[in-house]
Order: sequence, then structure tokens, then C-alpha cells
Amino acid sequence: MLGADWIGPRLIAHCAAALHDSVPSSVIALYTAHRALVRARLAMAHLLDAEPRTPARWKPQAQRYVAAARAALTPLLAGAAG
Repeated sequence: MLGADWIGPRLIAHCAAALHDSVPSSVIALYTAHRALVRARLAMAHLLDAEPRTPARWKPQAQRYVAAARAALTPLLAGAAG
């Protein structure tokens, strides 16, 4: 989300090498989507504050996280439809 697209694949590769095992891409996609949706929920929770700071910020940020979750799951959903 912050423009460091290289970090995810590198982190996964190093973990797989250290564990001498790999994680299926479908599991990575699921956890990626889960984490993005948790962040979307936390962003929207700011609006529950009595006086939220920068209220205009949270809905667009949550929408970006939901879009990231959808993008992570799209390959899985496309594969399930076929």
C-alpha cells in the first residue's frame, strides 16, 4: 500500500527458505486479504470516536484496503469459477 511492492515477495521467499518449505499462493492471498480487511475495519473505527481527527481521511483509506483485499482474492475467485 505504501509503494514497497518488493517487500512481500522477498519476505515470503526468505521465510520459505528458512523453513525449507513453501506456502501455497492461495494461503498467502487469503492472509493478504484478511490483513487488508482488518486495516479497513480499523480505519472505519476512527469514525466512531466522539471527535475523530481528520474524518475525511478514513473512508477513502478503508476503500483502498477493501480494494487491496479484493485484488488479492481475485485470482482465487477466478479459479473457483472455472
